[in-house]
Amino acid sequence: MLGGESAAATNQIMVHDRSLAVAMAAKTRTVPCGGEIRVVHTPTGEVIFRKQNDCGCALHG
Repeated sequence: MLGGESAAATNQIMVHDRSLAVAMAAKTRTVPCGGEIRVVHTPTGEVIFRKQNDCGCALHG
């Protein structure tokens, strides 16, 4: 599952291939910046990829 830390159901994407899910997450940005993106293996709840969106703006610097 691909979605932000406080993502609503509309911000989550179900992907059946782990490699594809991680690749998509690696290229994804959060709006507003400063959020977290996780890929979670749904049956086990294991986080298999996690990324902080470091936008470099003054608010989240």
